Amino acid sequence: MHRMNRCLLVLLCACFIGAEQTRSPEVLEVPQLFRGWAVIVWDVAGYPALPKDGAKLVERLPNDGILITSTHLESGVAADELYLIDDFGNRVANPSKVMKHHGTVAVLGSGNQAVHLTAFFIGTPAEAKAVSVDSKISEALRKAKP
Repeated sequence: MHRMNRCLLVLLCACFIGAEQTRSPEVLEVPQLFRGWAVIVWDVAGYPALPKDGAKLVERLPNDGILITSTHLESGVAADELYLIDDFGNRVANPSKVMKHHGTVAVLGSGNQAVHLTAFFIGTPAEAKAVSVDSKISEALRKAKP
């Protein structure tokens, strides 16, 4: 039994060591009334880079839920944050517990034509079950690659 406890302790330590941050943390700022699918299209020449707050990338989602940036999409894990913002860019309370759901990362196409994107739902768990992502991704692609 003592040997089994030691093995469990070693396994837990390995999990914690492997869970260290490996990419820049992201701060997602969402308009307080926005609900629905959001898409960030990464690595698109001619669009602005995301601003940084220290080491954190700041993703300020526009009202239509589509953010296009020249910033490179990093892979890995980090402690991300989500805030609701008012019309003046101030962070506001989140009484209905709006969250980010169903996050996905995709690469569409290949080579120079590849498009890197992340798509996720902003809302409550009940709202997340009722909506499909397909039309929002199509809209984002039309805006990024007209």
